[in-house]
Amino acid sequence: MRWLSSCLARRFSLLLLVFLASCSLLLLSACVRGADDVSLKVAEAEGKVKEAYAAVLEAESFGANVTNVVSGLNAVAVLLGDANVAFRLGDYGNASLLVDRCIGLADAVVAEAGNLKSEALARPNALLLAAGLSGAGLAVLFFVGLFGWRFVRSRYVRRVLKMKPEEAVSS
Repeated sequence: MRWLSSCLARRFSLLLLVFLASCSLLLLSACVRGADDVSLKVAEAEGKVKEAYAAVLEAESFGANVTNVVSGLNAVAVLLGDANVAFRLGDYGNASLLVDRCIGLADAVVAEAGNLKSEALARPNALLLAAGLSGAGLAVLFFVGLFGWRFVRSRYVRRVLKMKPEEAVSS
């Protein structure tokens, strides 16, 4: 239960951080309208998208389930494509807004991929613990069964040795 509340708190703080970053980038984008500035932002967004792809690939290589993150990665790629189209058409204001959204979402994807990677790294430790406890339980069961059998067998042998043979009655 405690793990669940900490996980929810992390996700809420991550979403809050992404929201605040998006808001600040939207306000900043109102000031940036020149072609050179937008061109630099598009290049920065391309770098962030590459970083997000690398983070997702790395998390997947550690065995994390990245199916939910891939949808966010696809959204980042669509935003970057739309930003490039707007930039080439000369719509620098829209391109700047799209690039800002792309960068914010790419940062969120990188953070989520990092969380998934750390969860995937912790999973083998839990499996080793479960395997160790199962092995110890089997060993205890074996020894209890062995000593229990010896006890029952020795008791049975004593009872058989105390028995007296019955004499047969002849007619």
